[in-house]
Amino acid sequence: MSDKIINFINKIFRNDDITKHIARISQTQIENVEIKITDIQSNIFLDTATWGMSIFENELDIEYIEDKTLEERKAIISAKWRGAGKLTLELIQDTVKAYTHNVVNVRFNGTIILDFSDKIGKPNNLDSLMKSIEDIKPAHLGVEYIFKYRKWIDIKPFTWQTMSKYIWKNVKEEEIPELD
Repeated sequence: MSDKIINFINKIFRNDDITKHIARISQTQIENVEIKITDIQSNIFLDTATWGMSIFENELDIEYIEDKTLEERKAIISAKWRGAGKLTLELIQDTVKAYTHNVVNVRFNGTIILDFSDKIGKPNNLDSLMKSIEDIKPAHLGVEYIFKYRKWIDIKPFTWQTMSKYIWKNVKEEEIPELD
């Protein structure tokens, strides 16, 4: 462990017990500093941040919400960064991408229309997404959200035995490969 430090010391002193002890302690301290430097470097970037999230949130005036996961907090920060500047359809799409992997069709006809109908159900973290959209859009514009749900007619080909293992809420609002 102390080989790195010992190699910097003159050969005459390398076998001295006191020198070896000092080298061991010095090496431990250097390793501790290297660990702290690595931790700080990882918290500079949003993708790898942990304790640094609070710094990002503070700088962007984002209120810390205790029940949000680290990934949800990263999505909020990313959306806030992307939300700076003039409102465009691309900006809205980028903001949505920060929260979900769903394909969203963004249209404008006096109202901002976000169509999530590529997958069944609502995307995760929808409340935070809606708040971010409200933060970046002008106050006079409305927003309409479109979601896709499974209807009774969609499950008509399946038997009651197949459907009995599901709850209607899950069938209606979630992707289920067996039913698609």
